Amino acid sequence: MYGGGPATWKVIDNGIVVDISGAPTPSTNTWYHIRIDFEHTTGGYQGLGQNEYYVYIDGSRYGPYLLETSLSLEELHLHSYSWGAGYNVYFDAVGYSWDPGYNISDNLNEGLLLDFKSKNLLEWKAYSLDDQNNVSIIGSKVIPFPDDGSHIIQVFANDSLS
Repeated sequence: MYGGGPATWKVIDNGIVVDISGAPTPSTNTWYHIRIDFEHTTGGYQGLGQNEYYVYIDGSRYGPYLLETSLSLEELHLHSYSWGAGYNVYFDAVGYSWDPGYNISDNLNEGLLLDFKSKNLLEWKAYSLDDQNNVSIIGSKVIPFPDDGSHIIQVFANDSLS
C-alpha cells in the first residue's frame, strides 16, 4: 500500500496497482492510522478469503484485494514513492496480530499513559495539564500528547476514607 502522489492511496490487487476507491485524499502534515488485515491460509480471518487482504484508513475498510501470490508471506514492504522535495513519510507503532501482547487498534489513540496503584481506597482521582481544570480519572487514562515543549502534569487523589 502506498500513497500515489499527493492525490491518491494505491494498493496492489492481484499484481495490478489500483487506486483505493473512496479513500480520503492524503493531506500534508497529517497522520493516518493504517491497518492491513490479510489471510494467507484457508480463509476466515476477519471474514477474508484465502490470499485476500483489507486496508483500513482511519477506521474505514477498503477491499478485499487479492495478494499476488499464494506463497507464504515472508516480508511486508511499506513505502512511498518520491513526490518531489519536501515530502516525507513516517511509519510509527507497527504491530502484529500474532504478537500475544497486541490488540487491534491498540496504537490508534496514543498518548501519555497515566496508571497508578494505591494501598488506600481512593474516592477521587484527577489530573491537570498545564494548570488547566482537573480532569477526573476512572481506571487508567491516556492523555493525548500535548504540543511540543515543556508541560506540567499534576495528579490529584482523595483518600479521606482511609
